[in-house]
Amino acid sequence: MVVAIFGATASGKSALALALASRTTAEIVSVDSMQVYAGVETLTNQPSAFDRAQVAHHLVGYLPMTAASSVGAHTPRAHAAIDQIAERGATPLVVGGTGLYLRAALTDLALPPAVPAAERARWEAFYDERGGPAALAELASLDPRAAERLHANDRRRVVRGLELAERGASLAPDQDRLWGAGMRRPAVVAVVSWPRTELRARRQTVATPCRRRRWRSRESGATRTTRYADSSRSTLSPTRSKVQTSTSAMRRGQRRTASARCRPRCSGGA
Repeated sequence: MVVAIFGATASGKSALALALASRTTAEIVSVDSMQVYAGVETLTNQPSAFDRAQVAHHLVGYLPMTAASSVGAHTPRAHAAIDQIAERGATPLVVGGTGLYLRAALTDLALPPAVPAAERARWEAFYDERGGPAALAELASLDPRAAERLHANDRRRVVRGLELAERGASLAPDQDRLWGAGMRRPAVVAVVSWPRTELRARRQTVATPCRRRRWRSRESGATRTTRYADSSRSTLSPTRSKVQTSTSAMRRGQRRTASARCRPRCSGGA
């Protein structure tokens, strides 16, 4: 039996998985597209060294920052990890917030075909020269269902939709087998869900005195990670660049928010 826990950022899925695994024979298999990279532990909120010493974690920090990540490359590793854990008599505990990675790990999902770099470059040039609206219109003529799900500004996915449509595949498959009969192994899937307002509140970083030490520690680690990534920016994979861009922006925003919230409290007396 496979147990899967899925949830948005800050939903508490990782803490739940760790608590469950520490009380059972479960081993955690990550299906988070951002946590595959080594060197960005703080920014991508990877499990700590202490947590990893307490519970076995698989597929966390196994790629260098210069490597390209994809669901197609991750899925065979996830299948192998799940099978090996089950063969040892333990429970595979599949955890993450990337829906497609979760689906692919639990099922024999028919993944879109790989596309040669030259074909991708051709469609990227088409997008850049003609513009996002024209590229999306071209996709609509080839694959209307996929085009309906995308925005013209989503360059990566519009390009991916075009290259797949040219090969007779689609970003919008006809079947969704996650909850159907396509499971590789019997599985129970738990979704950690919160009302939107509560989830937003959980994501807020509140710089109260009791959390300042933790904030400074995380900030220091994030700064070191970002500096290291900046030094090798020219060789970063597209997915790794996305990790750095999104998390660095979030870090700067959180720092400003924490500073603003802390200022009134610190400006007074004791």
